[in-house]
Amino acid sequence: MLRTVASLTAALGFAFLAGCSADDGSGTAPVDPQLPQADGGTPTPDAASSTPKLGPAQPSGGVLLEADGTIIAFGGTKLDITGATAWPGKDVARALDVLIDGSGGWVLDAYGDIHPFGKTKAIDSGYHTPGVDSARALVVLEDQASGYVLDKDGNVHAFGSAAALTSGYDAKGLARGFDVHRAGSTIDGGWILDGYGGVHPFGAAGDLGGAPPHYDGYDLWTNLHVVTGGAYVVGRYGIIEPVGAPAGIPLTGIPDVKSADVVRDVVPVSPGGAFDASKALVCPTPSGTYCGANGIDGSTSVLYTCAKKGDAPAAKVCAKGCTAAPQGVPDYCKGVLSCSSLQWWNSALTYGPYMDYGWWDTDLAVSHDTPVVLRHDSKLYKYGVYGWGYMPEFVDQVTGLKFRYLHLRPQKQLATNVGEIYPAGTIVGYSGGDTADTGLPTYSTGAHLCVQTLDAYRTAFPTGKDPCE
Repeated sequence: MLRTVASLTAALGFAFLAGCSADDGSGTAPVDPQLPQADGGTPTPDAASSTPKLGPAQPSGGVLLEADGTIIAFGGTKLDITGATAWPGKDVARALDVLIDGSGGWVLDAYGDIHPFGKTKAIDSGYHTPGVDSARALVVLEDQASGYVLDKDGNVHAFGSAAALTSGYDAKGLARGFDVHRAGSTIDGGWILDGYGGVHPFGAAGDLGGAPPHYDGYDLWTNLHVVTGGAYVVGRYGIIEPVGAPAGIPLTGIPDVKSADVVRDVVPVSPGGAFDASKALVCPTPSGTYCGANGIDGSTSVLYTCAKKGDAPAAKVCAKGCTAAPQGVPDYCKGVLSCSSLQWWNSALTYGPYMDYGWWDTDLAVSHDTPVVLRHDSKLYKYGVYGWGYMPEFVDQVTGLKFRYLHLRPQKQLATNVGEIYPAGTIVGYSGGDTADTGLPTYSTGAHLCVQTLDAYRTAFPTGKDPCE
């Protein structure tokens, strides 16, 4: 972390440089201005340092780093990116550090090399892993020649004249973000962020006033930046989450990447005022389930569950992807039965099975507007709207048997792509039987679900509860 000479005597006023970790780029499943802590005193520059007296701090804003090395300043920040290294189409950039006056900075790549831009000079990290994606976070000190690199296993590698630090945290490949703790001019510890949201202090570093939402198994968070009052954590897809009560930055002009997993770092510059929550991961409505980028920021392979507007959602990585359903229909993980969905094959029979026109006809005691889900992955081979409502016809990909539903709402035809295999748990429609367009009175005497099979009903749909999530 760098600070101007003027800012060193300010009352925790401005970040000079900010830098941290990023993701390993594996795609598996699945926020850090650098200010001294309130208890850290006022650092003084090393007397032997040749650090130039840089210009004044800029207006509050920030800088975003993308995986290919793209650097984008936003808010009130101006940044000289002359000579910045880029890796078009590749996931190489991992962390960013910038000078507070916007005259330049450095980018850490996945292999431990540090790339200067603007008016900064080259730095040798001393940590090099050619061809091995291991480096995660960067902190550059006031002399612009010393600092730290964090690797994915939680090891802190000092370079230049920086004092050695031992984190004691075995991250087992999950370390992502890093920042240092200061006591006067001494660096005596720090914090490491893991991909799931755990913050691990070591040395003299203490509690940051909270922690980001924690998601076991969901490698969301990529960077950590400590500021006055707390910290920022950076997530994939441009998510920026507060920890504690950090001084805020405006997010005007920050790219909206949503479903694109390209954000590797977001560095606040001169944070002040209230935190801008416009990019935090929060629930948009009082309740419901959402795939990422469908009403909520985040991965399209993650299902977010919301109980209250404004709260952090629960999150689950969908192994087969997440289905963004039409408006008014809950999103869900592909290929997984939801325990909240009715397992209609266990519902009471109200008619049949009765052979009619070559089909076994079976009516089930299912109320109107009940979501009708697929028990197994099933291929749609035909559909239409008739006097008995919307009727999709499938081939079960587990049993190989044909079946079809009658009396579904024509207004909610959710399976219409003939030839597509719809995963287990897919909502294909909503039950009816209680209106003219679902068969009442000619083909129905009330609300129910009609299922027709070519084989005996219990051969096609043996009873029993199926595993669900």
